[in-house]
Amino acid sequence: MDNKLLSIPHLFEQVVLQNTHKTAIICNGKTLSYNDVNQKANQLAHLLIGRYGLKRGSVIAVFDDSSEWTIISMLAILKIGCIYLPLDSKYPEERIKFNINDAQILLIIVGSSYFKRIDFVSIPRLIIENLEDAISEFSTDNPQVDSTPDDAAYIMYTSGTTGNPNGVLIPQKGIIRLVNSDFLPFDSNLTFLQLAPLGFDASTFEIWGALLHANKLVVYAHHSTEFSEISRLIHTYKINCIWLTASFFNRLIDEDATILNGVTYILTGGEALSVSHIKKAQNLLKDSTFINGYGPTECTTFTCCYTIPDLQNVELNSIPIGKPIAKTSVHLLDKKNGTRERG
Repeated sequence: MDNKLLSIPHLFEQVVLQNTHKTAIICNGKTLSYNDVNQKANQLAHLLIGRYGLKRGSVIAVFDDSSEWTIISMLAILKIGCIYLPLDSKYPEERIKFNINDAQILLIIVGSSYFKRIDFVSIPRLIIENLEDAISEFSTDNPQVDSTPDDAAYIMYTSGTTGNPNGVLIPQKGIIRLVNSDFLPFDSNLTFLQLAPLGFDASTFEIWGALLHANKLVVYAHHSTEFSEISRLIHTYKINCIWLTASFFNRLIDEDATILNGVTYILTGGEALSVSHIKKAQNLLKDSTFINGYGPTECTTFTCCYTIPDLQNVELNSIPIGKPIAKTSVHLLDKKNGTRERG
């Protein structure tokens, strides 16, 4: 079958066939190969079908800090044609309640630390720490579920600054287009740091940018973000691709830019970039490429990307957002309120 017609589970299964023993995920010192991840996801997928009778299009919430099992859970959910709803553990109680009720979820896969925070619902739940034992009797074969790139992959909620949060239903083809663009050499031997909270769509880029191209994914498995731990992971596992919010990037560059030594591709965005911080970073990290990634949740993480040239002798008031990535069009309002398409 043409790769252009394959869903995320099918694309991942192709990667597994060609990279069976290659490292896929590293988390808390534990290493899982592509075959390990696929087999565990298959077992969990069969459990979800056999025990809960979940059907295509059902919504399943994943509520925990990042770990190998949150990622395996999301893959398993897609393998049975269902939709995952990542819940950020830092969300306030009211937002968690709103998201769960609004998305009409049928099951919650939850870490034990957050079990009591969902006492308000009677929905069935699976404890993440129990999954290894729970799946042990289920088949490791790929589920025979037809899925297409047009199927929904996940629901992500916007900030809700104008009222209640708005749920955005993201299709699999949105993810596929994101990680098959030319703003990064995805097919190289990249090692991604999975740093973004699961409820933030930058995690989509990190997770699937790695796993759909046989790259390595190192998971930051802590509730709070510490510079020292980021530094340890980068230098222990030779991470060469990282995404940071603009505000976090600025803090890191001001406090200790050497943390990012050795990182080839540094993507940042989420808000307007600081020219002075980019210049400082380029001066201190001369072997790094800096990329401005811009886009709303509705457009699956990035709409435009801009590889930032050397700015040391350039007078610039702002950093451009660049051009649309693959299979993406941008409409610009002109002075007469008409539009021009850039794509």
